[in-house]
Amino acid sequence: MAAASRPAGASRLKKRRRTGNGGGDCPVRSAASEAGAVVWSSVSATIAIIPSFNGLARLRQNLPALLAQSLPFARVLVIDDGSDDGSVEALRARGDVEVLSLGRNRGFAAAANAGIARALEDPATDAIALVNNDVELDRDWHGAAVAVLFADPRRGACATCLLRADAPERVDSAGIEWRAPGWADNFLAGAPAPADPAPRAVLGASAGAALYRRELFEDVGLFDESLVMYQEDVDLALRARRAGWSAALAPAARGRHAGGSSNRPFPLGGSWADYWNARNRLPVLVAALDGADWQRSWWPIVAAQARHLLASVRERRAPAVLAGTARALTRLPGALRKRRQDPRSRARQASSARRRWTAGRV
Repeated sequence: MAAASRPAGASRLKKRRRTGNGGGDCPVRSAASEAGAVVWSSVSATIAIIPSFNGLARLRQNLPALLAQSLPFARVLVIDDGSDDGSVEALRARGDVEVLSLGRNRGFAAAANAGIARALEDPATDAIALVNNDVELDRDWHGAAVAVLFADPRRGACATCLLRADAPERVDSAGIEWRAPGWADNFLAGAPAPADPAPRAVLGASAGAALYRRELFEDVGLFDESLVMYQEDVDLALRARRAGWSAALAPAARGRHAGGSSNRPFPLGGSWADYWNARNRLPVLVAALDGADWQRSWWPIVAAQARHLLASVRERRAPAVLAGTARALTRLPGALRKRRQDPRSRARQASSARRRWTAGRV
């Protein structure tokens, strides 16, 4: 049974009523921002979710930046995914974050969903921030992301600019883009950090550090837990796009990503990241890609999968990619069933999951 703790004396920041445009309150820069210090006049109705598995050392390093945002989070909730490194006890002893312990390892998507479901129980929640435990946020990350997310009432997700911790002048991920038909990848990966602060349209937000509008989850549902990890944010982005939601990058919302925690070697060659990506990529496209995109680009999509498989042989990643691809093929019938579902059925399933969490039965 899951257990949660609330920090002693914690109180949620008061939520402001939404404005008439349906977009919610946006933070406003004060005159002080012209001198380089960003000051936000809005209060926060965002709950920050940090899924974590055996990540106590990284949490100790990165929680201070998350708790010191210029626009503070209303609550910070760490979802412990079955850690055995003392994370739960140490975090509860801190008293400045809430902890939800799953008791066993269920994977990133399930851990994220547990936190999102808990956040959605609070009717005052306007937005949900999802942040990896190996990400250190800049002080103005939250304020900059809120400004972009709520600038458009149909913007469901805000991608943010994650820089490489070992090369902070280079981008690790700035959201999700189409690299080729049916091939979603990290936007601006390896490029210099963008100098232009203007928002940019993207396919979706990378779940490593993203801000989501609550209505997005209520409309299209949560992450697909059957994916376990990797490509779950692509799946959500495709479902959101089909439902009429958009996403944008907030270049000024920055953080540094250490990475590597899920990149353990796969037996005989490649990494577990190679395996999970190969396992999930094609089923996600079958389940969630728009039908017009399939009709227009089915052959380039198939060719991209084949090129990736051949490249993995040259790069000595073939065992992981082949194993993942073989598993993907067995998952295609289930992906087709998901495609035929009522587009709002996942939202109804998410609502049912929230009720189970509230009752403490998961």
